[in-house]
Amino acid sequence: MTKSDPESVGESAPEEATVMPDGGEQPSGWNAATSVVYLSQALVAVLVVVVAQVARVLFPIMFEIGEDWDFVAAGLVAVGVFTAPILAILFPRLSARTAAVAGSAAVSAVLLGLRLFDPIPAPVAVVGVAVALAGGTIVLSGVVLGQRVGAAVLLAGLVVGLALDAVIRSAFYSWDLAWQLGTASLIVTLILAVSLLSLAVATTRTMDDAVSFGARPSASLAIGAYLMAQLLFLHNFAFAGSQAGISMPTATLVVLAGSTAALAAIYAVARWKPSRAAVAAFAVTGAVLAWLVSDVGGPAAVLVVLAFQVILTGLLAAAVDNRPDTNGAPSRVKGVVAVTAGSVLFLVLVLLWQIYVDKPLPFPRQAIPAVAVLIVAWFAWGRVGQDRPRTTTGLVLPLVATAVLAVVAPAGLWLTQPSFAAATDASSEVRLVNYNVRGSVAIDGRLSPDEIAAEIASSDPDIVVLQEVARGWAIHGTMDLLAYLERELNMTSIFVPAADDQFGNAILSRLPMTEIAADTLPRDGTMDRSYVWVEIETGSGALNVVGTHIHSRSTAQITALLDAVGSTTPLVIAGDMNVHPDDPEVSLFTDTGLIDVVGLTGDPCQTTSSEPTSACDRPDWVFVTVDVDVGDVRIGSARVSDHLAMHVTLRPGQAK
Repeated sequence: MTKSDPESVGESAPEEATVMPDGGEQPSGWNAATSVVYLSQALVAVLVVVVAQVARVLFPIMFEIGEDWDFVAAGLVAVGVFTAPILAILFPRLSARTAAVAGSAAVSAVLLGLRLFDPIPAPVAVVGVAVALAGGTIVLSGVVLGQRVGAAVLLAGLVVGLALDAVIRSAFYSWDLAWQLGTASLIVTLILAVSLLSLAVATTRTMDDAVSFGARPSASLAIGAYLMAQLLFLHNFAFAGSQAGISMPTATLVVLAGSTAALAAIYAVARWKPSRAAVAAFAVTGAVLAWLVSDVGGPAAVLVVLAFQVILTGLLAAAVDNRPDTNGAPSRVKGVVAVTAGSVLFLVLVLLWQIYVDKPLPFPRQAIPAVAVLIVAWFAWGRVGQDRPRTTTGLVLPLVATAVLAVVAPAGLWLTQPSFAAATDASSEVRLVNYNVRGSVAIDGRLSPDEIAAEIASSDPDIVVLQEVARGWAIHGTMDLLAYLERELNMTSIFVPAADDQFGNAILSRLPMTEIAADTLPRDGTMDRSYVWVEIETGSGALNVVGTHIHSRSTAQITALLDAVGSTTPLVIAGDMNVHPDDPEVSLFTDTGLIDVVGLTGDPCQTTSSEPTSACDRPDWVFVTVDVDVGDVRIGSARVSDHLAMHVTLRPGQAK
């Protein structure tokens, strides 16, 4: 292959021969040219893992800034950070070899450096994510400029990277490496950093600095829209778990099966050029699936996720273009600008999806992922009818490897799950914890599910009532807090959505538990609220436990909740009621005969706020009926969430 030849190994090589970097041909098989393909692909895959691990750090910290300061300002800061790829334009004279190594070193340094901070300060997170995004862009400019590797091959590397990221996160039950201090996470972090640098060095040996830009830069916009769908839905096992009602191991299987299907879609598009009619059909079908993905539940949700993944990836594979695009600005400049635009588009779509929960926008929420699909389809449509050589070089091995991961990773999770057996303790004493966990985002912005679990476990509870349980939201680092706590506490759970299917209330129990009812409460404020009612078998018989999260001083929601439970006994109602002891709305509970357990201590103004703003700042409550005796009542001291945990000992069936 000569320098004037604009075509690339991954797209132009005939199936019966492999084009060599020096322009010659060899029979199919492993040789120097295939090494170019797989080294570049592996570099892209590991780069995706590292950048994803770093970039997700920003979301919880921006959420905390928004809570303390202003959400609009936090969003603008985040947009500024995601324009960081433009910084790569400051290094126009970097050779492809230098770009790959220098960019990889910067990204690896950020991943390792974040572990030095606990908590990670907001300025460090902002700078770190910006450096990682800019460094990643520099690496890509080196790979694309200096390698004769087709866009389909690099796209396969992207999908493999998303799959590897999912495997790593599932091993830690969705808790990202940067937030952890343990030995296992440190080892994985070091492996990723060393692998990235080693692959960058190995890949530079095959680079040719004179090659023009090997992919149409405008396709970066399509990749930004594509990655939004991956973050929120398709490579998000918290989403799959909550939407389909499946366990973490099963959700991991779904995600990795989707990765395998996505690679198969890339293979199919590379081998059979799609027609204009096919692209149009895929665009319409993909938009419909995107509209449905957040609304369909149960087994159907799995089918929608898998179909959505296949069609969206197939459209992106059709959208990428390997022809050189050197008109106008220098190719590296155009590429960097395009990557920056794709990065900003990705963030804007994610923010719109998140904002909608609190501030509905003048269009349906489901339109946001549907628009993402149509953006990808637009670029695919622009490629219809263009003559492209067909080849599957470099696409079979990642497909097979990901299929193996799709079997091994979930199997490992299933085999290492603790065996749960409902307790049959005949004790009449029941220990209960009530806790608003704020998605495990601490008041200093760190993601701290381990501290949430430790605070809950400090009283060895039988029942745990939780509010603001995170199951895949971006602002919680896409953490599946419920799956994490189930494993750490060895309890079963019942989850009920509130704001959407990824955020709501849950009850965990080590005792036999049956769901009685769950429903949304009347809309009062910007966010939907709900309650969950379960019956738990204790040593003293059945105990009814209701968990809820009420909007601030909402008479309508309190009344609806009390009407739902009626005169049921014995009964515990626990949750974040967003009323304080001196608010008149408290009488709505007490006038029905319910008893405030904190009030029995003689000090009803004990705060349950991590940062109290008044002398009687207690938004969290546990009410019991008269036939439930109250023992110890303790307010936790761990300032992890913006609320403090309530630890209560109860003896059901004993009249006062």
